[in-house]
Amino acid sequence: MSSCGSSIDYCVSQTEEDLQQILELQQANHASTLSPEELKSEGFVSAQHDLEILRKMHQEYPHILAKVTVNGESTVVGYALCMNRSAEEHIEILSGLFSTIDTAQYRNKSLAGSRYFVMGQICIAKSYRGQHGVFGGLYRHMRTIMAPHFEYIVTSIATRNPRSLRAHIKVGFEIIHQYSSFGQDWNIVLWDWKDPNSSCLQSNHQPEVKFTVAAGDKDLNGILTLQEDNLLDSLSPTEMESQGFVSAKHDLETLRIMQWPHPHVIARACLNDKNHQPVVVGYTLVMLQSHEPLIPMAKGICAHIDASEYQGKSMVNWNYCIVGQVCVHKDFRGKGVFRGLYEKTKEIMSPHFDCIVAAISTKNKRSLQAHAKLGFTPICTFNAVGQEWKIVLWDWKV
Repeated sequence: MSSCGSSIDYCVSQTEEDLQQILELQQANHASTLSPEELKSEGFVSAQHDLEILRKMHQEYPHILAKVTVNGESTVVGYALCMNRSAEEHIEILSGLFSTIDTAQYRNKSLAGSRYFVMGQICIAKSYRGQHGVFGGLYRHMRTIMAPHFEYIVTSIATRNPRSLRAHIKVGFEIIHQYSSFGQDWNIVLWDWKDPNSSCLQSNHQPEVKFTVAAGDKDLNGILTLQEDNLLDSLSPTEMESQGFVSAKHDLETLRIMQWPHPHVIARACLNDKNHQPVVVGYTLVMLQSHEPLIPMAKGICAHIDASEYQGKSMVNWNYCIVGQVCVHKDFRGKGVFRGLYEKTKEIMSPHFDCIVAAISTKNKRSLQAHAKLGFTPICTFNAVGQEWKIVLWDWKV
């Protein structure tokens, strides 16, 4: 099915036809129907339902749907199932799931007795994955419908389904438990709806931010101002731990050279000043291997990257670029600016490179966590300039 020109609506299941279309989409994406290559690259669903089971689950809480309407005909292109305890007995592969969840610990407290429900399965039609935002849209709508009734949403993801696990971590889920069942290893993941900082989906309250590229020295000086405020030497130990920091200090001439042939990505927005003029509130610097000599702190980084491997292949054989630095104004953190900067960077750079790598100080836990949520994977650690560094990679082909 072509997705061009069709808008996506999020709603709840209402009709028998909705349930039938869920089953059709499930069948097309079940692990038993996919090749090993598709299982790895596209992800899959493990449990199989039937119409009667979906009816019973729907009667307690309706399922969340993503639909497109073309020529008056509505089609389900994504779904997320809401599952309560009573559904467990009807689905063999889920046998014992709730008792396993009850014994799991979250923030040093057992989940037994807490208000949670299980997302029973999420699936998106192949042609609607990626840029359409259906995965996030389904979870956003699920939160709207279910948050008045529950504190947590929990689900179980097969370890051999890394695509799904990465997607859930990006949304705001975290792994709280691992177990084995039916010959597979599983991860129990939880999204805390009480925690205002746990979600990447809260876009309704974002400030007005424009993501673009640096257009001249005014923008470059804006980058330097923001950098200066967040340098390691400018912050207290408490600020470093809670807010993160940047390590390298650039100058105007270095930024001018680095932005050729690929410009820096910036976020512009108005701060609370009397002139209400947009300023740089976030930036991502893209660094090529040829830029390494410009930055003393970066000396040797390419050698460390090239000595590493990703997916069993030397990094020498990967077409990569490097994050020279990323920084977000303290008033704009937790509002999607970090993700927006990287999405804009991907838009500009992915036609030229397979992946992007970043070297992050292991002291900078906030930055490491933010990069992990976005989908970066650690590939090695090394020591330089008196610090330990972790090199992480975002694979744009995944």
